[in-house]
Amino acid sequence: MDGWGIGEVSMNELWGNIEVAGACAGSKRYLVGCLGGYGDVDPIESGGEFEVKQVEGRGLVIAWKGFKGRAKDVEVDAKEWGQVPV
Repeated sequence: MDGWGIGEVSMNELWGNIEVAGACAGSKRYLVGCLGGYGDVDPIESGGEFEVKQVEGRGLVIAWKGFKGRAKDVEVDAKEWGQVPV
C-alpha cells in the first residue's frame, strides 16, 4: 500500500486482486485473520501491522497502522498517472 500512497483499502478492493484471493485459497475469513482479525475471526498472529475495521458506506476496511502520509505533493507526469510505482 505504500507504493500506492494510501493508508487504507476496502476489503472489496483488496479481494479484487486475484493474487490476494489466490494466496488465501478463496477464504476471506483467512485473509481477515491474517490482517489482524475482526468480529468472530481471531487474528492469526498478534501485533500485526494492519487493522480491519467497519466503515459506514464502505464495509470492511483494512488500515495500515504504520502508514505515514506524504510530506509534500509529488508531481506526476500525465503518462504515468494511475501507474503503481515499483
